[in-house]
Amino acid sequence: CCFNHDCCYGKAEQAGCHPKIESYHWECEDNTPVCESLEDKCQKMACECDREAAKCFSKAPYHTKYLLWPDFMCGEIQPLCR
Repeated sequence: CCFNHDCCYGKAEQAGCHPKIESYHWECEDNTPVCESLEDKCQKMACECDREAAKCFSKAPYHTKYLLWPDFMCGEIQPLCR
């Protein structure tokens, strides 16, 4: 989930946005974040990244032992963003 979120933010940054500091208004419908009402491109991109991460987190198990796990412990071969 975190890797895909980082990739999504990277794409937003390549588009000239600042998703890590971008604020936006979102709504919740049926336990799902909704971004469709946003008109600003950068706000919409940040919201979509966060929405997809929230969906991923909701389906993923949580292990506290990985809370502060450093990236280098994941191995030398890192996946590439799509």
